[in-house]
Amino acid sequence: MGRNYLLSNWEATRNFRSLPIAEIKVGPFVDNGKVSDPISQPSGHTRLCDLGVEAKLKASGFGLVLWYGRDLRAGP
Repeated sequence: MGRNYLLSNWEATRNFRSLPIAEIKVGPFVDNGKVSDPISQPSGHTRLCDLGVEAKLKASGFGLVLWYGRDLRAGP
């Protein structure tokens, strides 16, 4: 997409369930990006923003993270 870019990620998770052998956390996330030197599409979108929800499962030292997000520029 380009040579110069900036990407930021914000997330906030809270404990959803604590079990004796596992812990589940859920919360929202926002990804925001900007391309300042587009290569392939000079007139294309240079700002990207995604919003979604994530779930984290941690058990016995192992973790699994699931995300579901939508591009805010694409519409419904």
